[in-house]
Amino acid sequence: GIDTIEKLAMVKSTVVEAVAPDGYAILNADDDLVYDLHDKLTCNIAYFSMNSENERVRHHVSKGGMAAIYENDFITILKGKMIFRIGRASQVPITFNGAATFNIANVLAASLAAFIQKIHPRDIMEALNTFIPGPETIPGRMNVFEFASHKVIVDYAHNPHGLQSIAGFLQSLQATRKVGVITGVGDRRCEDIKALASEAAKIFDEIIIRHDDDLRGRTVEELDRLLTDGIRAIDPERKITIIDSEIQAVEEVLRTAVPGSVSVIFADDVSAVIAQVQKSCNKKPAAQLEVA
Repeated sequence: GIDTIEKLAMVKSTVVEAVAPDGYAILNADDDLVYDLHDKLTCNIAYFSMNSENERVRHHVSKGGMAAIYENDFITILKGKMIFRIGRASQVPITFNGAATFNIANVLAASLAAFIQKIHPRDIMEALNTFIPGPETIPGRMNVFEFASHKVIVDYAHNPHGLQSIAGFLQSLQATRKVGVITGVGDRRCEDIKALASEAAKIFDEIIIRHDDDLRGRTVEELDRLLTDGIRAIDPERKITIIDSEIQAVEEVLRTAVPGSVSVIFADDVSAVIAQVQKSCNKKPAAQLEVA
């Protein structure tokens, strides 16, 4: 089975290994497992990095290679000795004023892919500026809903790494209270389920545990225990509420929201959750949030 991150990387490497020799694989130079794939590839390689001084990128570019870096808020493409500035990352809506660093990394990869296809930097930036994050364009990916006195975010993150990625963004938000709605995926390892809950406990003031329709081989009681253990390992006093269904958890979030709060629903049935939130929302989803 696939029970380690190394095995998962090996499985996912089949995608880039299938790239034709005259094609390009775009690899994350900040991730050791991803970077190490370069030894297995026969195609061209381009890298992206959130670190403008990444030695792997600098070495690759010094040999005439291509890369995208995040440099003083700029999305920058390097091609040998040439430098192409695409634009400011903080001006791209999907980065939420630059607070969503995980989306800046996505923007780097996407910009690099477009540049390789000979799309002009000006046109790349225009495309980035007109891609507005919301349930219509990217359902379940940082969908932000502005209510009169509080905010609700719907996201599909469902593993510890996903929560770690969103943590920095959530820490930048000004909020009187942060509430997270999480669940355990039954076919994951016990330590993975606990780790997800522990990551949630590092972010949220209050956690709601809800249940999926498909428990994937575990009982409700077992999942609740593993999640609770993970939360208590970080904070024995953290408020935990257990609710049977996903929609009931959404209703509880909306019913108990306090002024200035930010609630994040990590959804399974994304369409149903978005529909339920939209029913109660008195404004359109917002592309930008006030950050600290």
